[in-house]
Amino acid sequence: MKYQQGFTLLEVIMVIAALSILTIIWIYTTDPIRTINKVADVRIQSDMADLEKGLQEYLFVNESYPVTISTSAEQICNTGSDTITRSAIDCDGFVDLRPLVPSIMTEIPRHPDVAETSGGSGYAIQRNSTTNMVEVVVWEE
Repeated sequence: MKYQQGFTLLEVIMVIAALSILTIIWIYTTDPIRTINKVADVRIQSDMADLEKGLQEYLFVNESYPVTISTSAEQICNTGSDTITRSAIDCDGFVDLRPLVPSIMTEIPRHPDVAETSGGSGYAIQRNSTTNMVEVVVWEE
């Protein structure tokens, strides 16, 4: 009897099916969009914590928050690393936190979904009138 070399059609189909299942599992577990969204969420949480810590340090040093912070939620101006002495950025209609730069913070963070040329940073701030504590949140129009 003569032996034939090679694979049967059934064996080829089973290998293709197994590889397909493994590929689907790999794509699902390493979903790049979900990973990117998680990274953005971590950055947003970090930015808000940095702003709150910077404001607490400003309060400690100056015994008050910057006067531009009110009791209603207002968007923070997208000033980046500009200092208060540089007037290239117009913060009308926004909360100006440039007094924190560069002595307390290197820059005012910008939300990942906000354009660099936007006037606002994508974060809002408000002061609680009874506790006098500040809260930083994501700005929602």
